[in-house]
Amino acid sequence: MDGRQITEAIIMPQTDVQDGIYVDPGGVFLHEFGHWLGLPDLYCTSLICFTDGAGDWSLMASGNYNADPALCPDAFGKCIYGSAPAHLDAWSKIYMGWVAPLTPATTSDPGSMSLDVVEKNRSIIKLQASTDTTAQYFLLENRQTGPLSGIANYDRGLSGSGMLLWLIDDQVVNANLAANTVNNSFLRPGVRLIEADGDNALQNTSDHDLGSAGDPFPGTTNNRAVTPLTTPSTLPYTQYDWVNIRNISEASMVVSFDAGFAPLPPQGVVLAGTTLSWLASTAPDIWQYAIYKNGVYLSVADTVSFVDDTAIDGDSFTVVALDASGNESAFSSAVVKQQPAATGGGGGCFIATAAYGSYLHADVKALRKFRDEYLLNNSAGRVFVNLYYRYSPPLADIIARHETLRATVRVALTPVVCSIKYPIILLSCIIAAAAIILTMRRRQSASEA
Repeated sequence: MDGRQITEAIIMPQTDVQDGIYVDPGGVFLHEFGHWLGLPDLYCTSLICFTDGAGDWSLMASGNYNADPALCPDAFGKCIYGSAPAHLDAWSKIYMGWVAPLTPATTSDPGSMSLDVVEKNRSIIKLQASTDTTAQYFLLENRQTGPLSGIANYDRGLSGSGMLLWLIDDQVVNANLAANTVNNSFLRPGVRLIEADGDNALQNTSDHDLGSAGDPFPGTTNNRAVTPLTTPSTLPYTQYDWVNIRNISEASMVVSFDAGFAPLPPQGVVLAGTTLSWLASTAPDIWQYAIYKNGVYLSVADTVSFVDDTAIDGDSFTVVALDASGNESAFSSAVVKQQPAATGGGGGCFIATAAYGSYLHADVKALRKFRDEYLLNNSAGRVFVNLYYRYSPPLADIIARHETLRATVRVALTPVVCSIKYPIILLSCIIAAAAIILTMRRRQSASEA
């Protein structure tokens, strides 16, 4: 053009208004310019999606369509979407090199910390999420909807204010960046918002909730703590979770909190009769141990043993380590009070009895890991585990006497084990099945037409 060679270009819409929906193209322009800079989409880009990705909380997800409250409705009764596009999320700013996050060392507790609003500074805090890897970490930022002195607040279109807690998985991000599929996975997205209200609405595409006032901390649910034991929790994708963020407060658009790293969960937990014991923690600042029975807090212990004379068969016990700062570890592996099975191995565990001596025997460990890392980390899961261990011993005793019943249970358990060990394959099968059903319905509709 005019004697100059154009090597790169961005195609932008002249208008995004159609079907009675009014859109300010500014949000779309900014989103597409983000792509030109090298940023990926942070919504699900697949034809069939089970997640909303980062939702309205990021310009690179659906936040480019956020509406200015003053223009929703406007003078003509219309809602002008895209009139207040969201800021870039914390990960995108770091990826672009625009912000260097404050990254406290994990050798001691960061202690009291604060975050100013993102429009006024570049304050982002990075906390290692897993004891096992530095590739999984939390990014903390302060997003506010209120008016700011001297500058425009583009986050005024957000649904709420407070601290956003992002769980980042660099392994997933790096593997999917080129294909623009960073947030396509329902099970393990690369950039995931930990929603303070715990409803995981961004992991549900059917509820039309792309971000609510309950998502930030403390938010409308007044959630002032997130630890390995809370709902939601600081559970990463690989063990162990140890981040504790407590005493979260917000005043004059500044968010303050206490941050710490918990000790590892107690190891070697055993139950002999009514005496629960475990190995002493090697952490230098261990204070106490908390005992949980059937997923409910029971008591604390200053030593490495605890006696519960009220324990009955089926009761499940876990132990949590507490340090001097009050940081709580993840749950230990669970132990269950039970009578030995009459025959067939399995120790009174229904699943272990069915798998004993078969091709599934080695996979019992995978089920136990799923129990410890997922089921015991939420209230619904703990209720399920409690019920299982109450009814498991008598069922185990029955199937132990009949090989045909054991074989039948193994057949029923096989797809469950495979789905837990290979969740990506399961998700692929679900997507493929949904695609096949959708294709068949379209063909049927076309033939009827």
